[in-house]
Amino acid sequence: MTLPISVLDSPSLVTVTLVAVAEWTAFLATRAASLAFLAISRMELCICSPPAATVATLRETCSLAAETTFACVAVSSALPAI
Repeated sequence: MTLPISVLDSPSLVTVTLVAVAEWTAFLATRAASLAFLAISRMELCICSPPAATVATLRETCSLAAETTFACVAVSSALPAI
């Protein structure tokens, strides 16, 4: 390590302390964010349905929507014009 040429070039104790506290705070914040991400991932794992069930539900919804569309067309064409 190279020593500073003058006292003015060396950091003060206040600056060193501030940097040390900031480093510790950043470490704790990163650790907390990692733990929160892990907890959220575990919650999503329980909430999410399997892909097969989602595909089956989508098929049922689409087929019911098609039936509803045909029924609406039949009813609206049967109504007299006002």
